Amino acid sequence: MSEPLEFAVFGDPIAHSKSPRMHAAAFAAMGLPHRYGRRRVAQGELGEALARAWVEGLAGLNLTLPLKVEALAWVSELAESAAAIGAANTLVRGESGWVAHNTDAEGFARALAELDPTPPRRAVVLGSGGASRAVLHALSRFEDLELLQVQRRVDDDGGSAHARCDYTAFAEMDWPADLWVNCTVVGMAGGPQDFPARLPLEGLERGARVVDIVYPGAPGGLLDRAAAQGAKTQDGLRMLLWQGVAAEELWLGRAPLPAAAVAAMGAALGIE
Repeated sequence: MSEPLEFAVFGDPIAHSKSPRMHAAAFAAMGLPHRYGRRRVAQGELGEALARAWVEGLAGLNLTLPLKVEALAWVSELAESAAAIGAANTLVRGESGWVAHNTDAEGFARALAELDPTPPRRAVVLGSGGASRAVLHALSRFEDLELLQVQRRVDDDGGSAHARCDYTAFAEMDWPADLWVNCTVVGMAGGPQDFPARLPLEGLERGARVVDIVYPGAPGGLLDRAAAQGAKTQDGLRMLLWQGVAAEELWLGRAPLPAAAVAAMGAALGIE
């Protein structure tokens, strides 16, 4: 039998995270004695937390809000995915320090394809944190996609390859789209329940896709309102599943992960 390894997810808030349940199911399906926990790590505390995890011998980590961008300052090496996206959600124990990867983009792309494989033509991404960077990176593979990023504050950086605006401007815009993705904490347990301004959901095309990476979605929240407009909706559980599969493949050096392990992870999340 393999020696037991320890993994964890860091973030704030963290009590809602289903990652421990998901990864424990995968380890059990593969007959591995590994453990996976969760630790509350607030913004500004990551450097100390990573140093402590290294000394404790943890084999790998996941990072969630609000740590994905901050992580780049505290690792010894950036894999291509983390460097390209500018954020990390998966850390692998290297020879002399943590190696940062990003599996969120792959997770989002696979989840979106399950919802509807049709390439989007016009997309709106809500948010500007680490998750939104991964989603923007995943969407960049679609040629001729018109993309609008909605942020609380739009800075003066003119280097963006896509259009950006704040929520007040977006509320007044006539910008029909066939894909919306919420990458903010709005709707998360313990987080804000409303966006800074009204979302023009009436601008959604019939049959548009609306993805909310928050899970579980709040009753009466974005997904329920979008469904009432005729949209196809998806919460963050499928993205969580596929980024988790990719993370385990990195940690264990085993790709693809056995089908039985993937099925166990999905079942642990309530995904059929």
